[in-house]
Amino acid sequence: MQKGKVLIALQGKESFNYFEKWSNYTISHLPYFGCEYLNLKDHPPKDKIFISKTGYTGENGLEILLPIALGINLWNFLINHQVKPCGLGARDTLRLEAGLHLYGQELNENTTPYEAGLGWLINLENNYYFYGRKALEKQSILGIRKKLVGIEIKGKAIARKGYKIFIDNQQIGEVTSGSWSPSLKKPIALAYINYEYAKINTNVDIIIRGEKFNGIISKRCFYKKNN
Repeated sequence: MQKGKVLIALQGKESFNYFEKWSNYTISHLPYFGCEYLNLKDHPPKDKIFISKTGYTGENGLEILLPIALGINLWNFLINHQVKPCGLGARDTLRLEAGLHLYGQELNENTTPYEAGLGWLINLENNYYFYGRKALEKQSILGIRKKLVGIEIKGKAIARKGYKIFIDNQQIGEVTSGSWSPSLKKPIALAYINYEYAKINTNVDIIIRGEKFNGIISKRCFYKKNN
């Protein structure tokens, strides 16, 4: 008997429809980022599965935690319906196109939610203590010194994490994530740059493998599913 669980991330505009067809269970009541346990019809309670309307691709998505036997069944169902399997690298490209943060890249102990464009998650109107509150209170008054931006790069060179960004030979920032965008057919990157230079359409230079390439600051979300 197979024991344990598998996790399948089903992503794409038809992901909800495929899951409902496989499970014979409607998930229309579940909000985005909502989650729940469910028992499939004609399956014992031990085969309970966990689903969440999440993913990290900028599209509709489900993350499904289920017993191994059911996982194999779902996998075969999806393959038979011409759903394409892909690896984590594809997820990373898609999340970058959608301008989604990744911990260790855009988020780390040296950045704050305000700098990352996530200030809407911070509530300073109550008196609850949390780690880093004093620094955030100070930053909410004085402002930020760096800001997370998108950059579209001219040419075909890809800027990777840690590559330096310049204006007039003065370093003003550093790349956090970069890749070729299959949807836009161009290199894109996320980067932290000095706040005073963080205006849309500002021209910058990125040093890639010792060579200078031109880029332009853009919105962090490079591609939306209704493009």
